[in-house]
Amino acid sequence: MGININTQVIPFVGTGAPEVVEGKLWWDTDDVTPIQTPGYRTFVIKVAGYPATVADDVIICNNNTSIAITLPVATGSGKVFSIKNIGVGNATVSNGTDTIDGQASQVVPRWSCMEIIDYAANAWLII
Repeated sequence: MGININTQVIPFVGTGAPEVVEGKLWWDTDDVTPIQTPGYRTFVIKVAGYPATVADDVIICNNNTSIAITLPVATGSGKVFSIKNIGVGNATVSNGTDTIDGQASQVVPRWSCMEIIDYAANAWLII
């Protein structure tokens, strides 16, 4: 049994009602610890090259030609970006000094998505 939130089924037990606490939805029950559900993620839609910022969560590329997404320098912060390409051209992700899965850049083809994490100094990983 569960509740469907943002296309994800979040399991719960009990009869409590949803409650908003500090901007997040919690399922308050009498017999289990509340389960924190996924919050909203900020997103930007880009039609030209874009330097990603730590305020971005999801970057949607909607361009007629290839586009370059420049990541901030990796420090090991754990910051995660999701990059979705719905445009005609490829989206190339890099920052000039860091690696992404050991490569200088990664390509996100049309209708594909790449989720990456700031894993360590100068190192991003695809997750």
